[in-house]
Amino acid sequence: MIPNNIYNLSELLISIGEIDSRLIRENSGRRKITTSELFAQRNSESKVVNYRNDERIFLDNVINSVQQRITDSSFNLNQFATDMKISRSTLHRKINLLTGLTLGKFVHSYRIQIAQQLLLNKSLNISEVAYQIGFNDPRYFSRCFRNEVGISPKEYRGFLKQKSINTQSTDQQFLEKALIKLEMNISDANLSFDQFANEMNVSKASLYRKLKSVAGLSPCQFIRSVRIKHSAQLLAKNNNISEVAFAVGFNDSKYFSRCFKREFGVAPKKYQELFDS
Repeated sequence: MIPNNIYNLSELLISIGEIDSRLIRENSGRRKITTSELFAQRNSESKVVNYRNDERIFLDNVINSVQQRITDSSFNLNQFATDMKISRSTLHRKINLLTGLTLGKFVHSYRIQIAQQLLLNKSLNISEVAYQIGFNDPRYFSRCFRNEVGISPKEYRGFLKQKSINTQSTDQQFLEKALIKLEMNISDANLSFDQFANEMNVSKASLYRKLKSVAGLSPCQFIRSVRIKHSAQLLAKNNNISEVAFAVGFNDSKYFSRCFKREFGVAPKKYQELFDS
């Protein structure tokens, strides 16, 4: 079964973001409306289209209806209209007015967009993905996917894998650079967020965003954590606690002890005793 939380209607698949069909189309030189763009328009923060409340409710109901039938390969447009309790022509007109898509194209694009997210799940093979979005024929699904996205489902998975590898490699390089810069300035108690950003040759906003993404810490938290971890190496050699504090950029040894205990769960003195025993 497809988990229900996939279909958060106000945020539908926008989480795919940089790996959606827009990126692939731009890379392959093809360009036309995509469902990622369509549903991004429904997002309340969108600068593209601001739907009225009644229009947003209508679109949510439309997507709810398709969602409930997503695995039903026999689902047709007449059933769709019946579910919406309006005529097929009225449903077609409203969908076209709000999205620029025909009724059939809307349903088709929705299925393919869901397929893109299901392909993130490596435990599902391509045939299983096809069946879960209402395609009885995996080959036909693959053709439809290629027509919509620009590449086959298999190629799309390869694209995701390569992107993940590239992202991990870039993140690792960033972290290594950040650690080197901090190690070079580890004893500087006056090292600030501004200075750190300058050392990294990025803006403060970029540094904050990147460290939050890669390390889960703000720049100030990251600097403090690196200082404390470096101090642990020095304490293991039985150095004087106050000297260690100053060596890693803390002017106040009591504050250093509090930070150390918060990081490791024991005070610096107790930590040293662990190595003495």
